[in-house]
Amino acid sequence: MTSAAEGHRISEVAARTGFTASALRYYEDAGLVEPARTPAGYRIYDDRSVERLRFIARGKDLGLSLDEIATLLPAWDGDSCADVAGRLGTQVADKLAATRTRIAELTDFAADLERAGQRLTDEVTDGPCGDDCACAPDRLTNTVAAVSMMTKPAPGQPVGVPIACTLGPDDMGHRLEDWQRLVSGAIGKEAIDGGIRLRYPAGTDLGPIATLVAAEQQCCSFFTFAITVTVEGVTLDVVAPPDGRAMVDDLVGAAS
Repeated sequence: MTSAAEGHRISEVAARTGFTASALRYYEDAGLVEPARTPAGYRIYDDRSVERLRFIARGKDLGLSLDEIATLLPAWDGDSCADVAGRLGTQVADKLAATRTRIAELTDFAADLERAGQRLTDEVTDGPCGDDCACAPDRLTNTVAAVSMMTKPAPGQPVGVPIACTLGPDDMGHRLEDWQRLVSGAIGKEAIDGGIRLRYPAGTDLGPIATLVAAEQQCCSFFTFAITVTVEGVTLDVVAPPDGRAMVDDLVGAAS
């Protein structure tokens, strides 16, 4: 193992900070950290770089985008705690206000999903679909569009985010348990283009699904989620770019 005096290899820094090696390389490309190189071309991080990455991790924990974190780094590099605290405090206040708004929107959205699911359970009629049936567009929330809107990156969040999760090891364990519980309630699982589709029976409580999807998108914004409610039941699509496809299986399990 490389000593602290010589620097830290990327695998050691990944273990110390909780970032994956791919995330560390992305942060280097984005100019957030500048590791040195050995004659053989290996990245070497000094102790200051490790602390800088821990500061970045804290910013991510608070919901800051990389662009927002980048605006704080000059103050952090200047060793002015008061300056950092003042700027960070302003950004945290903005995030808190946006989060409260998002909570209210998600609460309303969950209520819409509940009403849609109830209609599809209680108001089913024989015969073909029509203007008076439970799944008519003017009577049923467009859940696919609504969920897609809810799971888009927040305003100001960069589109080119790395294929990496910002949760810490302890939180990640709890999150995987939440997904295992959700997956255990599915009555079917199948592969789709770029991911997995989970199937649930009609009348499934949609609140826990919408809540978990929204939480997961905050830490893994490379995922795309879509909830669809029909008279036959509920489906949840979990999709990722090619580089993140394996993480879909890690999250919900591979299709049998």
